[in-house]
Amino acid sequence: DLVFLIDLDPMISYTRETNPQESRFEQKGLIFMSQVRDRFLTRAKSNPNTHIIIDGSQSIDDIQGQIASEFINRINSN
Repeated sequence: DLVFLIDLDPMISYTRETNPQESRFEQKGLIFMSQVRDRFLTRAKSNPNTHIIIDGSQSIDDIQGQIASEFINRINSN
């Protein structure tokens, strides 16, 4: 299995949310979101063979391209 973690600063994520009142994560606040992010990053960094961290502040096209590239590289190396 391969996991792609699209990482984004919680403050940026919060400002991108179109309706924060309806999102259960945003309702819990930035401290909670930061803690969740830290846990995901810790897990991803501990498992580099199965987890790939993608910078979520990039454009959608760049994120999509990086995911495709990483996926192809992993498929070809096996």
